[in-house]
Amino acid sequence: MPKKGYKQTKEHRANIKANHKGMKGKHPSKETKAKMSEANMGHSVSKETRAKISKNRRGVPVSKETRERYCIAAKIRWQNPIYKERVLRAIAKGSAKPKPTKPERILRDILNKLFPREYKYVGNRTLWIGCKNPDFVHINGQKKIIEMFGGYWHSFAKTGKTKHQEKKQRIEHFAKYNFKTLIVWQYELKNIKKLKGKLIEFHNR
Repeated sequence: MPKKGYKQTKEHRANIKANHKGMKGKHPSKETKAKMSEANMGHSVSKETRAKISKNRRGVPVSKETRERYCIAAKIRWQNPIYKERVLRAIAKGSAKPKPTKPERILRDILNKLFPREYKYVGNRTLWIGCKNPDFVHINGQKKIIEMFGGYWHSFAKTGKTKHQEKKQRIEHFAKYNFKTLIVWQYELKNIKKLKGKLIEFHNR
């Protein structure tokens, strides 16, 4: 760092430029990094300089047109299933895995009693099929999925779709990956006997 009031000669600037050009694409060694760090020790950035840097970063307004371009570009990226699934996996990896809800625990217990070691709970984001995370999947050769739909999260108020539309959409989505899907609604847990018959019929289909 040149001292205050010191002017570099043309030759000096040419040497610096040549050195930078020769270093293009190269990475400094650990020893060089240590020397650079030691050389920079004691050089502090003034409050005024830090204030200017902060102001320059925060003070640059983003135009409405630029925001709209960012928004359109983000929507286009999100329509790419590969990009979308990669982002969802990254989010899931970086966050705590959700625990099964009470209805999911009840359904899991029923499945374990009816079909021991046949269905596995994967609703904790351990399995993604076309950007969607199913609740239960068959693990012994059959491509079957069982979904637990809660009355609140899959209601018209939350999804904008009727129960029939919500069910149809999920079944058709997994069908594209050759999975058969059974939808179990939360209210069906009130009649366990009837629900068991529905599960057995689906399992033997």
